[in-house]
Amino acid sequence: MTRKILMLLLVVSFLLPFYYYPVDAMGGEAPVNADIPDLPKYKVHIVKPGENLHSLSALYYNNARLWEEIYKANRDSVKNPDIIHPGQRLFIPETPIQ
Repeated sequence: MTRKILMLLLVVSFLLPFYYYPVDAMGGEAPVNADIPDLPKYKVHIVKPGENLHSLSALYYNNARLWEEIYKANRDSVKNPDIIHPGQRLFIPETPIQ
């Protein structure tokens, strides 16, 4: 039993550096996230009774007129911006989308 554990530790210790240090096809180190632009950051909000996109916009952006930014970020789950349901999960961009 201990022999199997030692073999497993040996294999893991050999493979672990390859997991953390990606290598490109030519054998050199691959740049991590080199071509990926900075993506907007989101908060998750669970809708409570009585809330609407205007009130959420006022809560997160201090401006109720930015409700469309929350709507744009949630178009797949919010079909009508006038209707959101308690318990629904909404993504709130940390900064309004430009």
